Amino acid sequence: MTSKPHIDTGAPVALAAFTAQAGLNPVTAWRWRKKGWITTINIAGRQYITREEVERFNARAAAGEFARDAAMPRRSPTSVITLNPDTRHSS
Repeated sequence: MTSKPHIDTGAPVALAAFTAQAGLNPVTAWRWRKKGWITTINIAGRQYITREEVERFNARAAAGEFARDAAMPRRSPTSVITLNPDTRHSS
């Protein structure tokens, strides 16, 4: 009986490939790295992420560690358009 070759499922994945597969913008991954939300490995100048790190991030997200209240959009007084009745054109 021949056995299947062992494939290491914990092998690091290129961060660029991970962001493409997850549908994330690379800038989002950069921000998460900057905030310390994910840890990457530098191999020959390229950033990689391990499966364990993805699982750790998902567990933290599911626990609500990154949750916060939604912020209301800020509106400046100049962004509101008001119509002056004197400037309306009649047909």
